Amino acid sequence: MVLGPRLSGAWPYGSGCVGVGMGDLEVIGGVVMNGDEDRVVDTATRLFAQLGYDAVSLEMISEAAGAELGGMRKRDLYFAVMERAIGRRNAYLEPVIAEFTPDADWLVRLVDRFLDFSLDHPEMPSLWMHRWMSDAQDITDFDERFGWAWMMRVGDLVRQVVPPHVDATLVLWTSIWSINSFVHAGLLLPEGRLPPQSPEAQRRFRAYLDFVLRQVASAPEG
Repeated sequence: MVLGPRLSGAWPYGSGCVGVGMGDLEVIGGVVMNGDEDRVVDTATRLFAQLGYDAVSLEMISEAAGAELGGMRKRDLYFAVMERAIGRRNAYLEPVIAEFTPDADWLVRLVDRFLDFSLDHPEMPSLWMHRWMSDAQDITDFDERFGWAWMMRVGDLVRQVVPPHVDATLVLWTSIWSINSFVHAGLLLPEGRLPPQSPEAQRRFRAYLDFVLRQVASAPEG
C-alpha cells in the first residue's frame, strides 16, 4: 500500500484546527484521513514522541506503519502530527476556556484539565519537550504555526485573573513546564520515586498546583 503526497500538500495549519469526524474519516488541516493514513500519523506520533523529529526517518515510519509513503515529506508529516495533537488538546480545554470567570477557581480548573489531558496523552508533553531541547530547529516557523495563537488567547484570560504586577504569560508557561516534567518523571521524594500514574503522586501534584495558582492569583505587590 502506497500513500501519495496527499498529506504533503499545503493546507491551513493552525493551532486552532481540530480533527473533525466524518463517519470513519477524520479531517486534519483540510486533509481527509482514511484508516491507512491515520495509522501513519499514529506511528509518526509515537516515533517523534519517543525519539524526536531529528532522529526519525521516513523509512522508520514506513517500516513501523507497514506503508509506503510515496512522495510524503517528513516535515509535512510532522506538521500533521502536531496539528492533530494540538487540535485535540485545544478541543479538550475549550469547555473550560468557554466558561471563563476571572478568578482563581477558573485558573485551577484550566490547569487541572491540562494535566488530565497530558496524563491521558503523554505523547503530547514528549513532543513539546523534544522541541525545547532544540529538536527540529530547521522548522523555523513552528511556534507561529502552532503555539502563539493559543498562548496569546489563553494568556489574555489568565491576565484577567492575576494581579497586574504578575506576569500572566509566565504563570501559563510555568504550569505547562511543571506538568510536562511531572508526566515524564513523576515525583522524586525522600521515600523514593512515584511515577506519574501513581494516584498518590497525582494527588500531591494537583494539590501543589492548586496552592501555587491560588497564591499567584492573590499575590500582593512588592
